[in-house]
Amino acid sequence: MEMDVSLDDGAWQVQELHEKINGYACFALVLVGCGSEYDEVIDEAITYYHEENANTDEEMEIRENADIKVWEDGRYISAVFYDKEGNEEGDFIIEELRGNFTDLRGDLDAARQSPNPDYQERFGEEID
Repeated sequence: MEMDVSLDDGAWQVQELHEKINGYACFALVLVGCGSEYDEVIDEAITYYHEENANTDEEMEIRENADIKVWEDGRYISAVFYDKEGNEEGDFIIEELRGNFTDLRGDLDAARQSPNPDYQERFGEEID
């Protein structure tokens, strides 16, 4: 059997391979952009808040109903939760240090005014 491969076929195969590689690269970039590096620590802080406060509404006090700020590479996390009417439902500022969480209740007002958080989201959407 004789194999008939022209240069045009080879060039076409290279082009097809390039398109596949570019497609996979774009897909990988989309996946990387689908979350924040702070997702885990934010979720853990909210869980800690629910566990430490008996009067929380776990169905209302979620990321999708909150303004959240993160400072110092995830060390400090604050959240203000809102009800359906836009009224404050609850809030916290928590310090995470080596996997341990500490409620910093007295520093909440100062943290709310603190400029330049590392990460900020409102109602589940990142704010640039």
